[in-house]
Amino acid sequence: MENSGLGARVRSALIWALTTALFAVAFALQDVLTAEAPTAAGFFGTAILGVCHALGGAIAGFLLAGLFGRNGAAGWIMALVGGVAVVLLGGLFGGAFAAIYGTVTGTADLTVDLIRIGLGAVTAPLAIAEGPALALLWILSAIVAHLTCAKARA
Repeated sequence: MENSGLGARVRSALIWALTTALFAVAFALQDVLTAEAPTAAGFFGTAILGVCHALGGAIAGFLLAGLFGRNGAAGWIMALVGGVAVVLLGGLFGGAFAAIYGTVTGTADLTVDLIRIGLGAVTAPLAIAEGPALALLWILSAIVAHLTCAKARA
């Protein structure tokens, strides 16, 4: 009987938390580093965005862990589809956490918050568009999540 318990979910959550955080930081750093005069506030905002997306990626990775670690060719296809789904859903959750952070710090504006949430969902594709080498991060994360979840299920 296959073990689909907590071990695979935790491993998936950790892998995707790191991946979505790296995508968010890579995307945000493009703006911070190309600014005329990068500020500490810009770097702090990037760090907060990374934390928000790490939380979102962890939740998405935990919820969608069932897509990783399955046997055969169908399992690999599920892992690749799951990799896309986790990054998009994790970004959506990360954008929501960033909007909550904005509300708590007093920078709440409904339009800005909705844009933050929507932008969060496409952070990974935008980061890949800015730096195509980041596609390797996504592929590697999907492979590692698949293999570690398979080991946890064995």
